[in-house]
Amino acid sequence: MVRKGMAEIDRNKKIIDHRKRSLKLLRWSIRVMDSKSTLKSDYVFYRDTIRLLDADRKRLQGKIERLALRQACLKEK
Repeated sequence: MVRKGMAEIDRNKKIIDHRKRSLKLLRWSIRVMDSKSTLKSDYVFYRDTIRLLDADRKRLQGKIERLALRQACLKEK
């Protein structure tokens, strides 16, 4: 669990069976909270970790944090 600003990122490695082939997927769950800890929005998506390098993961995480925070700001207006 990583906490940064208002975006809380929860990363769980999950193994799923897809066409009789085991794929290791990274599940990103992002919960955007306001100052009173009420849930503003929830994002979950999957990315194949086989082709996901460490640098890519960091860049992707930054993009998602910015998207989540932008969505939360738009909802407040």
